[in-house]
Amino acid sequence: MHRYFIALLAATLISLFGLYFQPSFAETLEEFRVPRSSKELLQRCKSIDPNKREYCQGYIDGTSHSWRITTACQSTNDSDQSFCAGSIAAREKFQNLSQTCKDCDFERYKQLYREGSRLIGKCSPNDLVNSSYCEGFNLQVTMETIAPGLIYEPEAMDNARVRGLGQGIGDFVLHLWGFEVMHYLSPCIERRAESESMILAINAFADNYPELLQLDSPTIFLTKALFYGLCPRPMEHLLPHMEHCTDWNYNSGDLGVDNSCEEIVSIQFQADIGPIIEGQLRPKERFRTGLSSRNYMTAACQQGYVSSVPFLKENWGAIARSQYHCVRE
Repeated sequence: MHRYFIALLAATLISLFGLYFQPSFAETLEEFRVPRSSKELLQRCKSIDPNKREYCQGYIDGTSHSWRITTACQSTNDSDQSFCAGSIAAREKFQNLSQTCKDCDFERYKQLYREGSRLIGKCSPNDLVNSSYCEGFNLQVTMETIAPGLIYEPEAMDNARVRGLGQGIGDFVLHLWGFEVMHYLSPCIERRAESESMILAINAFADNYPELLQLDSPTIFLTKALFYGLCPRPMEHLLPHMEHCTDWNYNSGDLGVDNSCEEIVSIQFQADIGPIIEGQLRPKERFRTGLSSRNYMTAACQQGYVSSVPFLKENWGAIARSQYHCVRE
């Protein structure tokens, strides 16, 4: 699976940044890269300007499409595996097509892009491939043509939704390194879900965690919002951890944590040697451990919640990397 991610990363980065074929693209790239903050993206979603709303919906689609393929390729479900196989088959076809034009000039690449979708074709279910396979194949074809389209067809930049879709896909690829350790946040996105149906979950998450709008990139923020908004678990009400507003630091050599959250936070702490310490921390309050240890693990949740990963030394790695949710005590 890592080989798939690496290949996807390389192929997409070549598409996005292979702009040496068109030296004047620098100015267009600057426009292509906005917005750079989660707050700005959500402002576009709520804007009265239809172009800004279209951009937002495109960006969400780009992120969710990328997650659909990623989670399907990590799943053991037969339908998901077929979806993944279709996606990989389409990607390999585009890679083979690009190999036929290694030394082409810009105009030839442009022509190849224009003919790409027609040459690759569209998948329809038959005796050899099922509908899930074709869904993955056709979605990958769409994703493979969006970024080059913005490069080779400048007029495509005038389509706000297409521009947002390309940016969402590109940003996802650039964050793949982070998603390697964010597998526990894979969103539960239905393959046929539309961006409009996701915006409610995203806005609700933004209302509950406005500070994350300032801290997280749009891709990371959408990933969290879609996970906590679309992955209901009746037996355990999951919440994100509160590490974004709990700062562990040293004061005169004494290890402690400051609560900059606007609510009471439940803290769990354990040094490499010593017992587990638990406590409640009020806003603007500091908890002092009385220790100077540089080797420790911590978890921070809303009051009444604890780490979803048992707070034990055998889980030190996952908790230290913040790979946990918060569940009711």
